[in-house]
Amino acid sequence: MTQQQSNSIDEKNNSALFQNRNQESDFIAQMFPIFDSKDKKLTEFLYHNSNLQKIRWIWQILSFLGDPRIWLFVFLFFGVYGLYIKDLTYITLFFTGFFQSFVIYYIIKNLIKRHRPFKQNETIIRLDSTGHGYSFPSGHCHHSTILYGLIALIWLPFWSIPLFFILNLLIAISRIMLGCHFVSDTIMGIIEAYIELIIFWWVTKIFYLNILYVIQSIIF
Repeated sequence: MTQQQSNSIDEKNNSALFQNRNQESDFIAQMFPIFDSKDKKLTEFLYHNSNLQKIRWIWQILSFLGDPRIWLFVFLFFGVYGLYIKDLTYITLFFTGFFQSFVIYYIIKNLIKRHRPFKQNETIIRLDSTGHGYSFPSGHCHHSTILYGLIALIWLPFWSIPLFFILNLLIAISRIMLGCHFVSDTIMGIIEAYIELIIFWWVTKIFYLNILYVIQSIIF
């Protein structure tokens, strides 16, 4: 056997092991193999699209707009602002809205245990410093939907929500183009976040605010 043939066999074996290892705990691949296959093919098609590749710097900017670390600045700003005006309503809305939705998001993420595209497809390279842990649903899509959704609900007219939805879709595309997520990861990240946003705003928000008003009557 020649060295070239040996290398070819090794590459095939490594590729098979690479794929099998990452599908062992992949719930979607096991339960919905046809959907999973089409999802991954579409993801690969978009990722390698030459026109979309030319503007990767735009995708990196959009991806940053969905970075969960932005929440740290939100908490800090509204925390200080709330203490200054002696009204913690804003920080309470953002804090409880974030963590209530995060619990559900985290549970889904660790139940599905889907590995990221760059761990399942050798032709996809992660082009972003984020993208750790499991892939489904997308954290950037989830967190940006909750954040900008709350901003729209608190301060902006109702018709502004579709504008933020467009931003969510652009962030979703950015996560695909940076090799961090499959298409279905981003779509479900947006959908489940909107469901959780609706539950928070129209069901559980009043519970948190009532607790806040009691606390504020004591400390302020």
